[in-house]
Formats: sequence, structure tokens, C-alpha cells
Amino acid sequence: MRRAGFGTAAELADTSAVEADRRARNAFGCPTDTACDGCAGAWLASAVHLAASERALNKASWS
Repeated sequence: MRRAGFGTAAELADTSAVEADRRARNAFGCPTDTACDGCAGAWLASAVHLAASERALNKASWS
């Protein structure tokens, strides 16, 4: 993503991966802990970035 010019999206994806890797998992791969503040923050940041990117692309396509 970085090579394609999507540096912020790449950083958000890296943050999400790091947060997901921190969580303990059982033998089936399911998270065993319920505390996921970091995961929630990373997910929210990604969702906000995606929404803003979509708005910018829509605006540019009509300009």
C-alpha cells in the first residue's frame, strides 16, 4: 500500500495487525481475552479513514 501512495492506510493496517497479534488465542484461533481497547481503536481509526477517503474520492470524481 505504501508503494501505491496509501501511507496512512498502510500504517492503519499495520496497527490493526499488531493489535490482533497481541491477543491471546485458544487452540481454535479464537481470542481468549475480552479486553480489546487497542483493537477497537485501530478498527475505529481505519473506519474513519476509509469513510474520509471515500468522501474525497466521490468529491474528486464530481469535480
